[in-house]
Amino acid sequence: HNPSGNLMGSYVDSHTEEVTQVRFQTVQQPGNNVKKTVLATASEDGLLTIHDPSQPSEEAALLSVLNVGIPLRSVGFFGPACEGAYALTGNETMSVWHWDSAQKVSDVGGYGLRGMLSDVVGNAGWKSAVASIGMNTDDAASAVEYLVGCTWSVIDEVSATSMQMPSVVSSPALHLLAGNSHGDGFVFRMDADQIKPIMHLKGGHKGCIRDFCWVNGNNNNGSTNRLITGGEDARLCEWDFSGKEHSTPKSRDERGRPISGRSARRDNSKNGGADGKKKFGSPY
Repeated sequence: HNPSGNLMGSYVDSHTEEVTQVRFQTVQQPGNNVKKTVLATASEDGLLTIHDPSQPSEEAALLSVLNVGIPLRSVGFFGPACEGAYALTGNETMSVWHWDSAQKVSDVGGYGLRGMLSDVVGNAGWKSAVASIGMNTDDAASAVEYLVGCTWSVIDEVSATSMQMPSVVSSPALHLLAGNSHGDGFVFRMDADQIKPIMHLKGGHKGCIRDFCWVNGNNNNGSTNRLITGGEDARLCEWDFSGKEHSTPKSRDERGRPISGRSARRDNSKNGGADGKKKFGSPY
């Protein structure tokens, strides 16, 4: 609706099954510097449609139809001008597209994506993630069980195998959050030619992570990079990506009451102590 309360448009022919997500995004039009707002809708019918809500009719508003072919769960935009679109499916697969031309860029590993991500976890030295699910630490084949979502952001990178402090990435990139049923979360940078491990989130959740919000900002102490995650354990966890050490998780239970940090401090000590604080995300 516009501010006057009048209906701006309706798109009744876009999908044949349940709509699973909608997302508005300001994008830069190809070939010029003019910006406009577009609407992406995802559905169980496997279609990702892009509309221009400023147009007077559904036919005029339709910009692109991306046929992913699998029921969709999460979609969004990425790129300097938001020229790209990503799609996560109920089959735990991911694809990336150039939405204006409706061309698929990559299937990102297809049905083998979770195996690829699990291999990255094992190679990154995040052995505690494998041990926490009762597996041999040399076999990380099932460390990643599901995909949560993506963000186009600048995220501080932490060395997964050394004690180095984070080095800030100067430009934004597409990042993927994935996890397992034991509460582990994994942040990956999804470049065109490689998948790079960024952070292992541990000690905050006791069950599956279902959604997240990434916050970039600044305060008097410099940049503040925060990741907010929500899980099936009824917890909201706020994660610090600044490289500072925080031992007390700032989590809340299903009634909104703060959860004591004592148990999380015990978890951190079991998972590597001070070493873990520099190598893993810390809820606070």
